[in-house]
Amino acid sequence: MGVRRHGPGRHAAAGTHEDSRHAEAALRDWIRFGELDPGDTYPMQWARHYVEHSRARVHDWLLGEGVRFMPAVNWVERGLYGDGNSLPRYHIVWGTSRELTRRMIAAMRVADCGRLTLLHRHRVTQLDYRAGKMAGAMAIDEDSGAEVRIDAPVVVLAMGGINGSHDQVRANWPKDRPMPATMLNGAHPFADGKLHHLAAGLGACITHAGEMWNYAAGFPHPYPHFEGHGLSAIPCKSALWLDHRGPHLIEALVPESLGGAKRRVLPWMLRALPSLPPALARAIKRKISP
Repeated sequence: MGVRRHGPGRHAAAGTHEDSRHAEAALRDWIRFGELDPGDTYPMQWARHYVEHSRARVHDWLLGEGVRFMPAVNWVERGLYGDGNSLPRYHIVWGTSRELTRRMIAAMRVADCGRLTLLHRHRVTQLDYRAGKMAGAMAIDEDSGAEVRIDAPVVVLAMGGINGSHDQVRANWPKDRPMPATMLNGAHPFADGKLHHLAAGLGACITHAGEMWNYAAGFPHPYPHFEGHGLSAIPCKSALWLDHRGPHLIEALVPESLGGAKRRVLPWMLRALPSLPPALARAIKRKISP
């Protein structure tokens, strides 16, 4: 939760009271834009389970714990040609992740019946696997350096992804996609993939490690918490993408290959010019004027 305090606090949900459209549309968007293979059993099962239960088990549960959301649902990841999210689904928490974290800590305290132990600043170094089953984990107390054995009949690995390690990101980058020369870390160095490898060493099957959600709209954190710390800009409602030259908006949105679509978009953009910032309006007008 220490890392999550600094996030915007949002989740995707289908069928909420703010977004009453059906979960099937969310699943179609996920399969299309996420490039899921319908024959890939586990990813498909997870995608369907999430969209069918995201309202009751995530959104409504959070409401029951006192979390509130902004009324305007964000419409992100639309895709350049509208091939992404066909509906707005990203719900932003009032108070960002800091408020979400505060509410979750309170819920955890209420649920405690005297058996809860919190070990802060403890780093798991090994998984304890005995007699063919999980029996706990070994950890290091990062303040004292002491090794701690944690006995548990059930072990849940909630270690995030691999995006906190540039080495892991590069090692798993899809071979058919260009990889940037430099990157920022918008996750956290703790999400380094080490527990993934420990689990794999015990027989766990890790697949699709290259299917990461890496954002292009990153910039250096003005007050970094670690080397290479980055932030991702989140638009209000939906984004308008421009390149650094501004006037090339038309080429970015409507390529020549779409032919007649350019003629349909240009009148709409001309009507929108009065509502745009003056400098941007002038740049667009210069580019699209005959």
